[in-house]
Amino acid sequence: MTRQEEILKGLNESWGGKGINATSNTSVASNGITTSNLNLGRAVVFNFTEGLNVPKFTSSELSSFKNVTDGQLVYITDGSPAGLYCNINSTWELIQAQDNPYGSFYDTTNQTVAIDGIAAMTYNTTVSSYGVSIVSGSRIKFDYAGVYNIQFSAQFERGSGSTAKDVVIWLRLNGNDVADSATRITFQGAGGHYFVAAWNFFQPVSKNDYCEIMWTQNDSIGIAYDPANLTIPYPAIPSVILTVNKVN
Repeated sequence: MTRQEEILKGLNESWGGKGINATSNTSVASNGITTSNLNLGRAVVFNFTEGLNVPKFTSSELSSFKNVTDGQLVYITDGSPAGLYCNINSTWELIQAQDNPYGSFYDTTNQTVAIDGIAAMTYNTTVSSYGVSIVSGSRIKFDYAGVYNIQFSAQFERGSGSTAKDVVIWLRLNGNDVADSATRITFQGAGGHYFVAAWNFFQPVSKNDYCEIMWTQNDSIGIAYDPANLTIPYPAIPSVILTVNKVN
């Protein structure tokens, strides 16, 4: 079997034996292989000096595929994002040059919750992101599976009161509380004081999972946004700052 024939055999097997063979308008030359696949309607080109030109499909065309096997390659023109995908365990996964999802977000509103109520911290501004996004204001959505470092800082303000009162903060995954993830902070004395809560969570997630940072309080405590001070001057202080990055 010649080198060209070996490559052709591999292409035929990778597409479930559908159309990539010597009877489907395939040209085998000394410099490579070209096949106009009648079943798939796409050209597959392999050249020993230029490499493999992978067939291009839309997502709807991909859904009609039959005999899909692990390791099959396609270029999805309207994927999220568009790019080269490999079939792994019956799922089309994007092949990334650099697998480093991240996100940087913050919020420019005052956030409140009723006494003994529960709320999720929210974010209205995206600084930059890849593979991590904010959905429905509070959900930190992950496009790729892995372990992520979820780091936040929140500027709490107590409006009034004279006795010690608490804020409790914890993590949720897909709407469920993450065990042993809560932390309590206590305001001592009179109101009008600020306290910044800042720490991180290392959280394993699957593709399309989402996390939320939850909080509750038992007094008149809120998460405060301060606009820029134009007299001194200094920049605005977001109520919440969030950064997320994949660590494994």
